[in-house]
Amino acid sequence: MKKTDYRKYAVIAKVGKDKFVKYRTSSPEKSLNFLINKFQTVFWANWYDRKTRQQILSWGKNSGFKSI
Repeated sequence: MKKTDYRKYAVIAKVGKDKFVKYRTSSPEKSLNFLINKFQTVFWANWYDRKTRQQILSWGKNSGFKSI
């Protein structure tokens, strides 16, 4: 199995006033917990399918998860 086979999503998150991060993940819930634990200030995050590059999920600090 290739590394990319189990990392289905790419997540881009705003974690500071001028800071953005990008990670590859297989679980949106676990990646959100990781971001919150590592950066404390997560304003929003968007998950994209790595093959189609379509946005599939969004999370906002005040709005929670939203399916696209």
